[in-house]
Amino acid sequence: KSLVPEAVRLIRDQFAALDSDKVPLENLVWGRKLTREVAEYKSHSEAAKAAKQLQAAGLEVNVGKRIRYIYTHGKKSDVIAWELPKSPDHRQVNKSRYKDLFLDMAHEVLKLLDVPLADLQALVDGEVRQLALPEADIWTWLEDEPLVVLPVEFLEPVERVRVRLDAQRPL
Repeated sequence: KSLVPEAVRLIRDQFAALDSDKVPLENLVWGRKLTREVAEYKSHSEAAKAAKQLQAAGLEVNVGKRIRYIYTHGKKSDVIAWELPKSPDHRQVNKSRYKDLFLDMAHEVLKLLDVPLADLQALVDGEVRQLALPEADIWTWLEDEPLVVLPVEFLEPVERVRVRLDAQRPL
């Protein structure tokens, strides 16, 4: 859990850079490969929307092409194709969407530390939270960490503590 404050600081720094337009637009580009012809897309996925924009601009779009785009204001899935002749600018960027995406990615890492997404969001927003302590079971931890090698002198006192804790644990 000691990594959480550092992670929160890093997330806040990234959000501040995004808010002040210091993140280069090329760092905000997402992409997907087209798996079928543009006309065959029934849904309005980001890649399909961007591919239609490219076609409308007279650019060639084929199955298998990686379609790159930036999230823009409007609906959650509104995008502008990156390869359009006129490049998007920072005013068009849906910063809220990028913050959500960044927070989700950070949570993927921090969930290993048992930090719920709601708690992470609250901490980034400046709320004070007492994070729940995970149940400590050193044996589960040791099984999940195959690279950890502990000397026998360490394991003997741990086993005595575990026996005492198991005796006190309610059924």
